[in-house]
Amino acid sequence: MFDPRQIDTKLLIEEVPYLSMIEMQDYDWDNLGEMLNLHVQGAGPRAALKRDEWADSHLHVRPKDYWSSVKAEVFTLLCTDDAKYSDLRDRLSKHSDTATLYILSTISVWLSSRLGASLAMITPLVGTVLYAVAKLGVAGWCDHERQHAKRSKPSSR
Repeated sequence: MFDPRQIDTKLLIEEVPYLSMIEMQDYDWDNLGEMLNLHVQGAGPRAALKRDEWADSHLHVRPKDYWSSVKAEVFTLLCTDDAKYSDLRDRLSKHSDTATLYILSTISVWLSSRLGASLAMITPLVGTVLYAVAKLGVAGWCDHERQHAKRSKPSSR
């Protein structure tokens, strides 16, 4: 598997400028990912200002939760041995010491086809996850996501 220490967070920020919000403001990657999920689908805070430009039917369509899907798929890729990602793992391993952009683009292309979403929608979300992975390391990020998943599940009574 690739070494997240090889990910250049400054280069990620150049490719996904929204990531600078993590460092400049009080956002964590989950906050930013949730916000980006809305923004890339045209449903972010500024959408309310352009209400006249939207068709009435569009206003009633809820945005998809690509953020949770991207995190779940990257979790499967990095934190498990699931066979559906063996080819992608092999490609990333061969380029573990190469450019951050290869890792970003390879995972983004792979996920955009799996999730049926445009590359333009998925790349900022993947960049946000990779930023977190680079900061925490693979094991730290996987552990964080496992803990987050446990807290998010409704308790059974």
